[in-house]
Amino acid sequence: ESLRRLLPDAARFGVADAEVVSARHIFDFEVQAALFQEMEHVQGRLDQLTATVADATKGLEARIAAVTEEASRKQLTSTRRSWAERAQESFEALLDSAVQEATAELEAEVEHLRRELRAEAASGHARVEPGEEAEGKESSEKTSSEDGKADETEPQTASEEAPDESDESLGMWNRAVSVHHISADLHREMAAAKLERDAKVYEIEPDVIRKKGETVTCPRDGRLGAAYVDCLRSVDQAGLASFMLSYTWGYKIGDITDTLVQYCKDFSMDPKRTYTWMCCFCINQHRVKETEAAGETVPFEEFKKAFGDRVAGVGRIVAMMAPWNDPFYIKRVWCDFEMYTATSLNQEVIIAMPPHEAEDFRSALLTGGVGKVWEALGSVKVEQAEASVAEDKERILKLIEEGPGFHKLNCAVAERLQGWIVQASEGYFQQRLEESDGSSSMDLALLGESVGELLRQVVRLDSSCKAFEAAREIRERVGTLETPEGANLLRNIGVVLAERRMYDEALETFARSRHIREDQGCLQTPDGARLLSNIGSVKARKFALTKNGEDLEGSLRDYAEARSIREATDTLRTEEGAQLLASEGNAYLTAGDLEKAVTVYEEAFQIRKDTNSLETPDGARFLSSLGAARKQREDYEGAISAFKQARRALELTGTLTTNTGATVLNSLGEVLNLNGDHIEALEALEEAKKIWQESGALETSPQGKRLISLIKNCKAAVRKYKSLGARA
Repeated sequence: ESLRRLLPDAARFGVADAEVVSARHIFDFEVQAALFQEMEHVQGRLDQLTATVADATKGLEARIAAVTEEASRKQLTSTRRSWAERAQESFEALLDSAVQEATAELEAEVEHLRRELRAEAASGHARVEPGEEAEGKESSEKTSSEDGKADETEPQTASEEAPDESDESLGMWNRAVSVHHISADLHREMAAAKLERDAKVYEIEPDVIRKKGETVTCPRDGRLGAAYVDCLRSVDQAGLASFMLSYTWGYKIGDITDTLVQYCKDFSMDPKRTYTWMCCFCINQHRVKETEAAGETVPFEEFKKAFGDRVAGVGRIVAMMAPWNDPFYIKRVWCDFEMYTATSLNQEVIIAMPPHEAEDFRSALLTGGVGKVWEALGSVKVEQAEASVAEDKERILKLIEEGPGFHKLNCAVAERLQGWIVQASEGYFQQRLEESDGSSSMDLALLGESVGELLRQVVRLDSSCKAFEAAREIRERVGTLETPEGANLLRNIGVVLAERRMYDEALETFARSRHIREDQGCLQTPDGARLLSNIGSVKARKFALTKNGEDLEGSLRDYAEARSIREATDTLRTEEGAQLLASEGNAYLTAGDLEKAVTVYEEAFQIRKDTNSLETPDGARFLSSLGAARKQREDYEGAISAFKQARRALELTGTLTTNTGATVLNSLGEVLNLNGDHIEALEALEEAKKIWQESGALETSPQGKRLISLIKNCKAAVRKYKSLGARA
């Protein structure tokens, strides 16, 4: 098996990489050349043995055929069976013997070669200059003669410090630095160079990263000057990459360290056995400087392929983004290129941030609510990234534009950022709950309310309800539930119950909230208007199910009262006012008053546009309602526009792959099909189908069953369209 892997690699990459595959360590060219010749010889012997076995097989098969034919001619069935079985047994015995002999010879040859390599390695390790210090120390000092020139010193080799026998990464392209080394040894080296934790990568590159390997012979090309990672000689310090860190050289080393340490904690990984591939450590910076000095550049296509191979080989990308609400990462075009490459190759991408960024985010969640989250996600714009080399920026942005496009990459980044935000929020709240040990504080209640609202908007309804209920229990213990703020919390719980289609329970919760507001004299306020709007919305949904006219009448009365409050408090032309109008439009649509519904929807649309609140999850739901109303008026172009805007809002907030997203895509597909855009309709419907399949709702929900039927009809229309086109 070693030979089977070796020879194709030798043909593709040459002797050096092939030898790396088989023997792991390269000490000099003569050894690897001799090894390759020896392996060619062994391969030749293996081919001879294979030919011998093949000849023997043919001979035995001919003998079996002859015996069978003879037995058949004489009608000696029992004799024929006996001869055939004996011949088969002889064949199997000969084959087993040949295979065992070949295997034994090959194993002996490989073991012989390994012994020679180990002996050569031992002699290489022994070549240490007298007076050099013990393991782990390197001499990089130079003494100057009177004329100012440095004395010549014997170059070190990457093998001067005996390697750990269990370290399989020596000489491998994906050798990476351990998190333990970065968090401990690197910082000691920085301190020795008089550099602080807040030094940036580009600031430590000359005196720490490049300096470490300046007197070390590179094990990859045999020349003086090695990559930082090639100067490390212990599995606690370096090993095969666990992941690739995507970052910028403008990040502080302290932040990078804290991010990596937190990553290990989050995923229960041993820092001594977790290795991160970072270009500053793993690419030979001496060669980079030589190339720059010579005025040479690596062709972009060559670099693109090499980098793509590296991303695919490592498999997992950890993208470090900071600050959370305006990542510097997104503003660097090379970071965007790394994200583009990873997403194009469908590699796993994980967002990581320094712990202090998580603290900043939690503070924002408490003070600014979830609005700041959607602002941050909506601000992701890869097309505005910069690069120190103008040509790099032009090439990479063109590559992205011609590939997935800026919008798709922005959405991919936003979706991953949203995942980090949700995980950080929910995890932190759970941690605070466990640490509270039954004690209560209003800060914890407020945190639960903010987390619950965030989870509601990303359609994590069960988790949202748990967060809200935990906040309610805290308010009950500290005696603040019977307050305007407590009424708001009950309203939020009712909204989640309504979205889970628990309409009676939702109305009961709303009734308690209203009772508190009436007692406190705060129903005639913007928050009171929001509560009335929610009550009207649930009544309208009940009417859609029961056709009970009282529910519809009650819904319209609640909306009218809420609108009156909004107008009196001058809050109608706000995001919440637009939400009220959208709910009122839903009620008119349910009642069959299409013209009134569209009029109210269009008013709400203009308000959301003016308040920049369309590109949020709630904005997407409103746009979907607007699209449905336009569809009923047979304004297909207007409906398509609304549904596409809804899809874009969900993409930008990372919430397209939810049931809400599937509903929007399904509606978009329906209206595109009605408008004759069968191919685009099919794409939207297939995307909706995939989301519902993954959630398990495709076969169980009425929407899913209708979707399957619609896809069949749409496919038939596409086939007919293509057939007509072919005939034309």
